[in-house]
Amino acid sequence: MPEYLNPDGSSLVGALNPSNIGQALKVDANGNLRGNIAQWNGVTPGLGNPVITQDQLRGWINNGQGFSATTNKQTAAGAITAGFSVFNPAASGKTLLVYSLKFMVGNTNFNTISLTTTDPSFGSTLTAVNNKAGGSASVTNCTFANTNVTSSGTTIDTPANGSNTYTQSFSNGRVLIIPAGNGLAFYINLSGANSWCVTADWIEF
Repeated sequence: MPEYLNPDGSSLVGALNPSNIGQALKVDANGNLRGNIAQWNGVTPGLGNPVITQDQLRGWINNGQGFSATTNKQTAAGAITAGFSVFNPAASGKTLLVYSLKFMVGNTNFNTISLTTTDPSFGSTLTAVNNKAGGSASVTNCTFANTNVTSSGTTIDTPANGSNTYTQSFSNGRVLIIPAGNGLAFYINLSGANSWCVTADWIEF
């Protein structure tokens, strides 16, 4: 449609509204552009309806929704497949967005990342830490095993590493979405008596 010209020669910018009627941007009684006009998925952006950017992750963390869990340094007595798990219980009422999985192993190896629908409940319990000091507890059940375990679940990646090289499994903005009743398991292959560690970071929303 043709633009509307003001008496001073300037023009108004507008668009067709849902009723197929031309409408210009709205201003308040003082002539200031009204706020809350930006929308994403039809709703004003916010923590519950985010435009996904790196800053949104920081916003969730600042809101007390970011968590980390680490095995600390472990030393295996011999060749084993060690395990690490972050499981989201069925009754949690939360979804996990896992955005980081870092590890180091004393030998060059190939490891596997699996999605699980059953909690592997490895022998040792980990405490997930809120990345906002004083924040609430995580809904997850985090465990690890420094003894030989059997891989389970659906394998989605096979990250490799060099000997004693700190490795980030996720790159190029990759994330995993873990609904309630699902989890992430990481299986570490040690060729002999070696040290290893794993750390995961996620958001609960």
